[in-house]
Amino acid sequence: MTVGLVAATPVVLVVAVFPQQILQLLAGRAFTEAAGVMIVLVLARAIALIGPPCSSAISALGHPSRSMAANLFASLVFLSAMPWLLQRYGLMGAGIQALGQAILASGLLVLLVWRSSMGR
Repeated sequence: MTVGLVAATPVVLVVAVFPQQILQLLAGRAFTEAAGVMIVLVLARAIALIGPPCSSAISALGHPSRSMAANLFASLVFLSAMPWLLQRYGLMGAGIQALGQAILASGLLVLLVWRSSMGR
């Protein structure tokens, strides 16, 4: 879990410092206004790196269904909120949805690993 977050940190920092330049290089000038959303989406993906090691740990501790339930719950909560977020915040609503889902899923998975390991 730590290695993935450490490896993602420079990527998040580069995207946070040069978002418009990166978007212009990858997609053209027309997309540079989406720089803020790109920063939030990259941050969400970095936070989501917590999930896979936690899911593996939960499975190794004998509770694979808990991992699936946590991910499904986070997806259902934030996907159902997506229309409202898009209407309220526009394009940034998609970034908020991705960030919220990553935080909720990762938080639930960390909690489940902690609780499952305490029972051992």
